[in-house]
Amino acid sequence: MKPKLLIAGCGYLGSAVGQKLSDAGWKAWGVRRDPAAADSLNRAGIEPLIGDLTDKKVLSSLPAVEYVLFCAAPSRSSDSYEKTYLESVQSLADRYWRDTIKKFVFISSTSVYSITDGSWVDELKDPQAVAHRRGLAPTATKAQTLLEAEKAVLDSGHRSIIFRLSGFYGPRRNRIRPILDGKFKPALTDQFSNRIYIDDAVNAIWLLLERGKAGEIYLGADDQPSTSREFYTWLYGKLGKELPEDGSDVMHGSGASNKRVWNGKIKKLGLRLEYPSYKKGYTKLIRVVGSEAS
Repeated sequence: MKPKLLIAGCGYLGSAVGQKLSDAGWKAWGVRRDPAAADSLNRAGIEPLIGDLTDKKVLSSLPAVEYVLFCAAPSRSSDSYEKTYLESVQSLADRYWRDTIKKFVFISSTSVYSITDGSWVDELKDPQAVAHRRGLAPTATKAQTLLEAEKAVLDSGHRSIIFRLSGFYGPRRNRIRPILDGKFKPALTDQFSNRIYIDDAVNAIWLLLERGKAGEIYLGADDQPSTSREFYTWLYGKLGKELPEDGSDVMHGSGASNKRVWNGKIKKLGLRLEYPSYKKGYTKLIRVVGSEAS
């Protein structure tokens, strides 16, 4: 029988996961609020379910499945972190409370680590303690909501896994076109950022669904954290564009995140990164953009 997967919040990431697993013989349903998304989900081999995860009628209509992937994110100006993450994930966990779920994977974010000194973070680093020391600034308040949602999933009684992802990028989600069009001015700082190519993020999620250990937290990032200055200097040079004037002054002292994400645990589980650095990932995307323009 086909493994059955519900993808809650089937946007850029969820659709990529659903298409990959559908191609591999899984049966996937994707929950989206926007009715206009139904056609694209169908083309990806995902059966669309249109509605809000906090709507009881929608919850009662969800299919019986063996796997649940929660990867919702705020998509409207009125969306709050509390409703998007905490209320939705609690509603979904309650809906499947009596079902035998083999794995419930919650996509969180490495933004829960409010680290500002460029140090490495791993699954054992306590983000809550750091957020508390910083006095729960606005960004840390969002991180706190994510942490509460993570706890709700882990305490739900399901075989749950938390996957804290760095910023993912790929086709239609990258900096190339805005740079080429002169519509982007980077802040050139020495603060570290972390990223992961969409294909590697999808493969990591598939791995967690099949082999991840229940009750565990995993981090998702490539092998090469980089400073903003390093990344944009390389990317502008690769595109043959002159690097704009340094706009980093607005960032200095702002308390913006500055950390390096360790990916050893997910790699030990079996993940093999196809794009271990931003250079390999963006080199591919530059070729794609070039072929589209020719």
